[in-house]
Amino acid sequence: IASRVLSYLGKTPTATAETTLTDIDTVADYATDSVKLLNGIGIINGYDDGTFKPSANATRAEAAIIISKIIN
Repeated sequence: IASRVLSYLGKTPTATAETTLTDIDTVADYATDSVKLLNGIGIINGYDDGTFKPSANATRAEAAIIISKIIN
């Protein structure tokens, strides 16, 4: 969703598809490119242990940080 919002706002990010997230292979195929992009431009950073945890629910605080970074 965050990636689509950036596109809708006309903010076409440019970043490599590289990521340091250690569990990127567990992200659904349809979302992998967006997760890599958002990680590459600093919208999402993952957890301290280097994971993204795609099956976990985002907390209200995590969602607020993502929204704040997109707006700014």
